Amino acid sequence: AELGCEGSIFKSSWPVFDEDAIVGDMIKVAVQINGKLRGTIDIEADADEATVDRIAMANEKVIPHLEGKKIVKKIYVKGRIYNIVAK
Repeated sequence: AELGCEGSIFKSSWPVFDEDAIVGDMIKVAVQINGKLRGTIDIEADADEATVDRIAMANEKVIPHLEGKKIVKKIYVKGRIYNIVAK
C-alpha cells in the first residue's frame, strides 16, 4: 500500500517474462592468443567478424603478445571468444 499498489499481493499475478529485456546491446568477448586469455573486449551484440578483429587487434593487452609474431589463424566464435594462433 505504501508503494501505491492496490489489492493484496496474494491476489497479484506473476510478472510477465520479456525476452527482449535480457538481451544487451554490448557483450564481452574473450581474446585468446595461442589458447591463453590475454584480454576481453566490449563489442556490439551484432558485430561482424571484421569489426571484432579490428577491435581485438587494437586492444592494449593483446598488442604486446603479438609483437614479432606471425599470425597463422584467427578463429571467432560469435559472441563468445576470439582466438588468434601466432608463431
